[in-house]
Amino acid sequence: GVRTAVRVRLMHVFVRKGLLRHPQWDLDAWGMPISQGDALLTLIAGSIAPGIGLKLMGYRATRAEIEAMLHFWRYVGHVMGVQPRWYPATVEEGLSLLFASFIKGPKKAGEDGRNLAHSYVQSFAPSPSDHGFTLMRKKLDYWMELGMTWFYLPGDTYRNHQLPKPGVWGLLPVLQFPVVFGLETIRRHGRWADDWR
Repeated sequence: GVRTAVRVRLMHVFVRKGLLRHPQWDLDAWGMPISQGDALLTLIAGSIAPGIGLKLMGYRATRAEIEAMLHFWRYVGHVMGVQPRWYPATVEEGLSLLFASFIKGPKKAGEDGRNLAHSYVQSFAPSPSDHGFTLMRKKLDYWMELGMTWFYLPGDTYRNHQLPKPGVWGLLPVLQFPVVFGLETIRRHGRWADDWR
């Protein structure tokens, strides 16, 4: 893990250096490529967001578990060059940062942001060479991911990125909540269930 994080840090250095030298890079308009803020938000998306998001699906992530995930990603960020003093230490700080990024960011991403969002969703779609069970599984994966994306993204962001409507699949997290919550409750109160899982 440390080796991978250091490799990513070095890759960021070379990409940043190359972009800053490129005559088309507009530093005044776009700022530093792969900035501290961008790196920080990427790490936050892997820590506080899943912790809170899992709760919305019925998983019983505790505050201590979410803050442990924050601590882990703070360390990974430190190895990758993100300034630790900027990284949130509590659930409230993490949510504040996410809120600020949602207010500031989605509408400024433009066409590149839309392309990135579409390529993410399309990565789950079946390819023309898929047949039989693989085709059915990939179709199911695609619609489930589209439903999850619709459920978690704020409505304005989803519309701004012009993502396809998920139909009934947008209800998937809500419909699975009682089952997941029930299984999580059993797992938390019975060691045998946790071991079995």
